[in-house]
Amino acid sequence: MEYVVYKVIWASLGGLFAMVLLSNDPYIKARKLANAALEHIEILKHKWLESEKVGHDIGMKTAQKSWSKNHAKAWRKHRKNAA
Repeated sequence: MEYVVYKVIWASLGGLFAMVLLSNDPYIKARKLANAALEHIEILKHKWLESEKVGHDIGMKTAQKSWSKNHAKAWRKHRKNAA
């Protein structure tokens, strides 16, 4: 019985340790930051193009909504396939 308890505790601590290591993985964080930065650049490009079409600045919120609605899914799929 004691052996089973120790085994369960050991497995639980191992699982917690693995979760901590995975949640603090610098490569995962760096990839998320890089993707966020690249996505922001794409939104800025979209803002510029759409502003040129209408002849005035459309604003960042409008550009972000428009990009998310029209281009985000395809862009993210392309980024995922390229990686």
